[in-house]
Amino acid sequence: MKETPPEVERLLDTPVEIAQVREQIKRLVGHQAPQMVRTMIAGVEKGNYLAMKYLFEMVGIYPATIPAEPESQDSFAKILFRNLGIEDESNPEAASSQTKVTEDSLSTANDATGHAVE
Repeated sequence: MKETPPEVERLLDTPVEIAQVREQIKRLVGHQAPQMVRTMIAGVEKGNYLAMKYLFEMVGIYPATIPAEPESQDSFAKILFRNLGIEDESNPEAASSQTKVTEDSLSTANDATGHAVE
């Protein structure tokens, strides 16, 4: 069995900052991406594109990652729901305020012709 070289032993004992490693890889791939694409286009008939696709996906070049936008205060949907009198279930305050059913609201009423209206 082979002995582990001392320089490798030192590396194994050193903690790794994964976020820093990811950022370094992202930068390396990002800087090389244009040349990788040119090379791939030139040799497209060879069909060896999966490694490049994996790298691009890994660093977030493809598919494009869109940063989450903060929700606007009054989105169109919220305005529409409010005007229609529909509660916004994503709002905990609105969802907790329930309409109370009373005896009066359960009783039948008569319309102008005397017929029962439910």
